[in-house]
Parts: sequence; C-alpha cells; structure tokens
Amino acid sequence: MLIRVLFYICLIDFGISISNQADLSISKHFHIACLILNTDNQFIANYTQENSLLPYQTFSSSNMSIELCFRLCRQWIIFMDKNHTNCICLYTMTKLYQVNEFLGQIVSVNSCSSDSLQIHSLTKDFDVLLPTLSSTYDWSLDGCYYLHGIQTYQANLLLNNINNYSRSLDDCRKHCQITRQTNYFSFFLSLRKSCYCLPIQISSTNTAKAVRKPLIHCSFLSYIKNGFENSLNTSEINSDTVVKINVQLYCSSTFIFDRILYICLKLISLNTQNTYAKVNTHENCLPILIKTYEQWNYLKSKSFPFRTRTFIRIDRNSTYIFDDLFKSKNNLLASDELCLVINQLHFNRSLSFDLVLCSTANTLGSVLCAQKPMTPVIVDQAEFKMM
Repeated sequence: MLIRVLFYICLIDFGISISNQADLSISKHFHIACLILNTDNQFIANYTQENSLLPYQTFSSSNMSIELCFRLCRQWIIFMDKNHTNCICLYTMTKLYQVNEFLGQIVSVNSCSSDSLQIHSLTKDFDVLLPTLSSTYDWSLDGCYYLHGIQTYQANLLLNNINNYSRSLDDCRKHCQITRQTNYFSFFLSLRKSCYCLPIQISSTNTAKAVRKPLIHCSFLSYIKNGFENSLNTSEINSDTVVKINVQLYCSSTFIFDRILYICLKLISLNTQNTYAKVNTHENCLPILIKTYEQWNYLKSKSFPFRTRTFIRIDRNSTYIFDDLFKSKNNLLASDELCLVINQLHFNRSLSFDLVLCSTANTLGSVLCAQKPMTPVIVDQAEFKMM
C-alpha cells in the first residue's frame, strides 16, 4: 500500500514537472549581446548556486541548453557561458543598463570573447515596448495574465477603433497617467483592446482571479509575437488574456533618459542670454560621472553639434577622466568645476576633446546638462488578488 502511495506521489510530481516545462516551452530565442563580468563578479558564472532565495542562480550541467535555461530561470532574459553548460538567472536586475552598471560591460554579439557570458532573450530587442513609444519613458512588461471575468469589469478606455496595438498601448498609457495623476503606474491591455488603469475597480460581490500565463500568451501584440515562432490564432487565445505593463517616468520634460549612463540628458545651446552659468542654475545641471573607458567611449560616440564646442561638466570622482585620459592636467585639478569640451570636427564624427575650466564656456557652443532620474512614489496598493 505504501509503495502504491509513493508511486502515485512520484507520478503526480512527474506530471507537474512536465506541465511546468510545457508551460514555458521555448521555440525561438535570440542571442542579443554578451556580458564581460567585472573581476569581483566572476563568481556568478563560476560557482553553482541553486538557492532560489538569493538574487541569482547558477545551474551547471553537461546537458544544459538555451531552452532548458529559459525554463529553469522563467525569465525574459538569460545568461550562458560559451559552452552552454552554465545557466545564470538574475532576479533583481531586469534591465540591460542595470547589468551594465553593476556587473560588467555589455558588448555586441560581434565583440563576444571566450570568457564572456552570452545574453539570450525571447525577443530580438530586450526592451520590447520601448521603440514604439516615447523615449523619456522606461517601460517594463510585467507579464501576460488570465484575469477571470476581466471583460465584465468597467474598462477605463475602449480602443476598439484603433487598428494597431502599438497605438493602443500609447493611448492607454496616456489615459491612465491622467486618471491616476502619477508618473508611476501600471495598466492592463486586453485582447479586445480594452484599457484598464490599475488598480481596477472590483465590486464587492466579485473576486478577481489572476493567473500569470506563459509568455506565449503575449502573442496578440504583433511586435511581441515576432519574438516567438508561434502561429496561434486569435480563437486559441482566451479572451480574458491581458498584458500588464508597468510604466515609470524617469526624466522631467525635455530631458531624455540615458540607459547606459543612467542619467537624464539635455543638450542646450548657449547664447548671450543663455550663458553657461544661467543654464546650470536654471536647469539644476549635475556633473557626469565617468569611471570607465567604456563609459567615456559611449559618451564621445553620442551625436554632438557639428563644429561647435559642447561643454560637459565632469564629476570629480571620474577616475578614468582624471587618472587616465587627462592625467597630465594636474594644474586644473584644484578647480571644482571642470568641463570636458568636445568638438565634432567633421561629419565622419572625428572628435577633438580637452579638459577645461567650465567658466571658459562661451556662446559658440552648447552644454550637455544632466539630471538624476526621478524617484517614483510607489503606492503600496494591491492591484488584484492572486488565486
């Protein structure tokens, strides 16, 4: 009798395991970049660590595959070594700029080395929503859900007459931002293009049953569907399927959020009325921190006005600028306001650059003004009940 009970328990566990694997079956994925880990972060790739309570997990097996790694991590993005034997899951960093800031250097696929980690994603572009929407927003896809009876709740906005989901997302976002009067919010967009600003209003007689669905259920968004080798018909997707999107406004108006430097930037032209001192005071410009060659290389690759000087105030802790690039400029280091001045000489992007006193900025140039990203005020309010 005991043997029979144990047999049934094992059978149930086996069935659940198979079901979980099928739940997130991956048929198509993309190698989008590589990660060169900093020296003090090498342990993430070198040591097996399967404790799910820690911010990362590292699985190692000679039978590891990209598909299995996706199933183990249940994440939109995974990291693997060159031999595809080590699978690394990150749980506290969901954006590539966070990985680049804290763990190492993100490089293109063509620049991958033998000791770098491969980054695989379920879509060609990791930030699947960003290209279609305003660049001042940082969007994140929280997931696809089956929300029982969502069609019976009062939608905040009906978008049935709009032809594409990209436009629907943007209109829903704008509407919810006005409705919630906050820069941090979340919303649902249903298969039938109904927009729900969260938290949704649920009557006391109903209970919301929200179940997170496999990523394959996001396929009714055309530009997400392109990331999957999947031919689901609309009839095969439950009408109660919705996509939840979180939105955070990082920058004030006219500033653009830079994902590599993790700051808000704005290029401002100088003139007789708009001097360097006035720009700094009016816009509350902050110095930019450049600690690595990669950050400097990225900064100088940005587009600057042709044949005009661009002044960039540099943080005194910018070790690469002061210890490497301009080590000979010791006579300037006593000043609190030092600026990199960059001059784009030709249309082929050849540059000249120097370290000068910011007070030398003149009207024949511009200022790259930087501000810290806004800190959102997150209201601790349940959006729906998980059943």
